[in-house]
Amino acid sequence: MKRQRFWSTARRVGLDVSLITGSLVAATFLQYNGHIPDAVSGRLPIVFAVIVAITMGGLVWVRSHRTMDEYVSVRDLIGMGKGLSVAFAVLVVANTLAPASIGIAWGVLVRYFVLGGMALAVGLFKQRLWRETLLGQARRAGADAPTRRPLVVYGAGRAGSAVAREVVESPELGYELRGFIDDDAAKWGMEIHGVPVLGGRHDLARLLGPDRCEIVLAIPSLEAEARREILGHCRRAGAHVRIMPGLVELLKHGSYVHQIRDVRVEDLLPRDCVELDESEVREQLAGETVLVTGAAGSIGSELCHQILSQQPSQLILVEQSESRLFFLEIELQARLQSRVTQLVPVVADICDRDRMEFVLKTYRPSHIFHAAAYKHVPMMQRNPQEAIRNNVLGTHVMASLARQYRVGRFVLVSTDKAVEPSSVMGASKRCAELVVRELQETSETRFMAVRFGNVLDSDGSVVPLFKKQIAAGGPLTITHPDMERFFMTIPEAARLILQAMTIGEGGEVFVLEMGRPVKIVDLARSLVELSGLRFMEDIQVSFSGMRPGEKLTEKLFFDHEKSVPTRSRQIHVAQLENGRRLDIDSFLRQLHLLTRSAADEKDLALRFMALVSGLEQAEEQAAARSPRTAPKPQVVPMTSVASGREG
Repeated sequence: MKRQRFWSTARRVGLDVSLITGSLVAATFLQYNGHIPDAVSGRLPIVFAVIVAITMGGLVWVRSHRTMDEYVSVRDLIGMGKGLSVAFAVLVVANTLAPASIGIAWGVLVRYFVLGGMALAVGLFKQRLWRETLLGQARRAGADAPTRRPLVVYGAGRAGSAVAREVVESPELGYELRGFIDDDAAKWGMEIHGVPVLGGRHDLARLLGPDRCEIVLAIPSLEAEARREILGHCRRAGAHVRIMPGLVELLKHGSYVHQIRDVRVEDLLPRDCVELDESEVREQLAGETVLVTGAAGSIGSELCHQILSQQPSQLILVEQSESRLFFLEIELQARLQSRVTQLVPVVADICDRDRMEFVLKTYRPSHIFHAAAYKHVPMMQRNPQEAIRNNVLGTHVMASLARQYRVGRFVLVSTDKAVEPSSVMGASKRCAELVVRELQETSETRFMAVRFGNVLDSDGSVVPLFKKQIAAGGPLTITHPDMERFFMTIPEAARLILQAMTIGEGGEVFVLEMGRPVKIVDLARSLVELSGLRFMEDIQVSFSGMRPGEKLTEKLFFDHEKSVPTRSRQIHVAQLENGRRLDIDSFLRQLHLLTRSAADEKDLALRFMALVSGLEQAEEQAAARSPRTAPKPQVVPMTSVASGREG
């Protein structure tokens, strides 16, 4: 490596010496019209050596020889000019104060620096000149023009310019750059890399004409609402749109063309992308033992990937599905950049207290992320016993063991369906929130819950289902035309869970910023159009009716909760003004009694929902009291809660 760098620098220095020597010889011949006097020619070797040495000294001082030929820019040209200016100033002073030593005509000196500057500039840009002119023309002439796809770059800024340069210089990409689109009218008619700026978004249909152009949206800093509007214009113009990722991805990976991707459904969400303050998260997790339940699920697996990048000493993967855990371990092992983190896959049921106690006693985690849960509303409506066992009792097992073994932080992954629950699944997650909140009162562990909406592309969610139905030619099955949900991506959800963990002091229910709710019909339309098809023409929609437990809209806060901002603008706390204490032991006994005495699954679902409704009524009544007159929190007797009466 050092030898290669030495020879690369030596070649560059040798080229510069040759160029300035040639410039000096040419300047001398021009000064004397090709007839150099004998008195001058005898001293030229020494004078030339001095001038070349001083000039090279100036260039070395500005580190001109370290510039990579492939990436030279105007800044490098300015740096070279500074070096030449310093050398010229030194030579002027020397020629003035010590003419006997230098003794060169002023005309030679001036001509030398003009010719030398031009020669060095050509030498500096030689590779780009070769690539962009002679070689570029030859390669473009040899390309099979009829097979090249027409391309338009949306955004005539720095990112768009960089994309255009790579496309122009790399005909092997298979694109013919037609021009730029930009909403800044001052740029219309101008050219970038010889390619014109054609117009703005409202002219798309006219500018593209009948050609099926591909458009690259090259504005990484674009806000969500503007991005959605531009993508709508592009789709209506019949163009296939691809998109450049945000600035964070560009900074991480340092590329332009190779990061351009197809538009995804998350690009159409009505809010900006969620980013993570990794410094805080790393400070919490680096070198620690972290346990994730439901590790191979949609949220759990993404949490594991993101936690792994923070370099914990151990990552304990608790999962009931042996096959999914097997594949997750393979994925994570492939990402291990060093042996800093030890992966520990654990096949276990979180409801098995003895098994989970053995795990916590053996590994002593400092952080637990509890993502294990049953989440499908219709399925849990038909199987309430499992929703209660896994989501409520399993959470109590994990949380009580975390308290027993003094885990530092315990984060429950919750859902917006826990707010004013209309389903067994939502009610079970609300119970999990209450259990975690109550255990905080008697524990050194910092318990907290994180509540958010639907997750795009998670297992069994609507997006994978729609994609399968589109691939099959339709129809898309939607329960109700007015149904809407909050959406975020799996990586975003995991980022905010980790961020909330760093904020929590204990007892909080964090609510993630979800933007505006999205109608399921609009989501379906976007997926169809992203597939290059026409909604309600190529792909039809069938409305099947709402299923048991479903709501038209979801809420992120109860009416008796107040949204309190945190230091992260994308995370809020659902603050309860004046809550009631939950008698956990009595509550668990009531649950066991329900599961044993219910006549059937339907009866169990109804009685469980009545129990949770009673809890919420007591919560609302307590919150309605003025803080000045409210008594201290009291334990709510379960008989009162179950009937909805205040104890």
